[in-house]
Amino acid sequence: MTTDPQTSGAQNELLVDSVPENPPWEEAKYAAKTVGTSRRGRLLSMARQEWFTACVYMIADIATWVLLYGTISYIRRDAFFVSPLDFVLVDLLTLGVLLQALYVVGGYDRNTETRSLAYMMEHILAVIGAAAVSSLLIYSAAAYDQTMKPSRGVMLASFITFIPLSLGYRRLVRRFVASSTANRAFLVVGSGKLAAGFYQAYCLSTNRQRLEFVDVERQRVGQYIGGPGSPIIEGDIVTKLANIDGRYSGVILAERVDRLRPDLLELLVRTQFQRIRVYTLESFYETHWRHVPVHSIDPFWPLQMGFQLARNSPYHYLQTSTRRAAPTLECVQR
Repeated sequence: MTTDPQTSGAQNELLVDSVPENPPWEEAKYAAKTVGTSRRGRLLSMARQEWFTACVYMIADIATWVLLYGTISYIRRDAFFVSPLDFVLVDLLTLGVLLQALYVVGGYDRNTETRSLAYMMEHILAVIGAAAVSSLLIYSAAAYDQTMKPSRGVMLASFITFIPLSLGYRRLVRRFVASSTANRAFLVVGSGKLAAGFYQAYCLSTNRQRLEFVDVERQRVGQYIGGPGSPIIEGDIVTKLANIDGRYSGVILAERVDRLRPDLLELLVRTQFQRIRVYTLESFYETHWRHVPVHSIDPFWPLQMGFQLARNSPYHYLQTSTRRAAPTLECVQR
């Protein structure tokens, strides 16, 4: 039996043509890999946002306090409430005071160095203050409601146990944030006196991320920003802003706004709303270092800030509350 060579060649060509270049299972595998990569990218971009860290801290605080207070109350069995509603109200009241106290000391700020000794002391003092205020509110209410007898031992044990736990997971989260930003830098727009002064202040701070300086007018490209050993001024800011994802933690404007081109301003605004945060020098100082730069304080600064310290002074509210509470306590004692 013989086979026609022409017929055999035609059949082989048909067989080769009928085999798909990418089998269905390969396409499905590639599609699944693409979806997984995009999801990971979205999660990573969310994790880089400042509000994400605050949400993690707050959820951890709420879960820790609720579990601690409920578990210790169940173990001791000496906290008596008329109904579960009383227990929930006491728990929510204490939790609200605690969250507010931690917010005041920067416990929900992504940029707070929660591993430092200074923050540890502020954190402990905030929890002690929250314990004092919540105890005052709860036992003042319990004095008028004899059926409600929250245990002081449960309250004290819950606050004491909360301090090391809350400091522990804050240190872990801060370590993760520091490791994720270690290889990224801040892109500083400017090369003049403001940029040089900012570099000197940055070297004296606890920040260890790199700084990259960009000259908008390309007049000092290749020069040092603050002498030998300091970063070299670069150019081509448009290319850097186009490839900003994963390379920079933020953009810092160390240049007067009137010296920036309108198209560059538009690009910076788009970067602020769609990609990463764009800081002015004032906002960077306030966010990362909690103070205002000296060059920003002038006779018009209080007017620009709206006299916030005078209008929102905590000492003013404390004094007003004391004046109102004193007559009330006097009437109660009589």
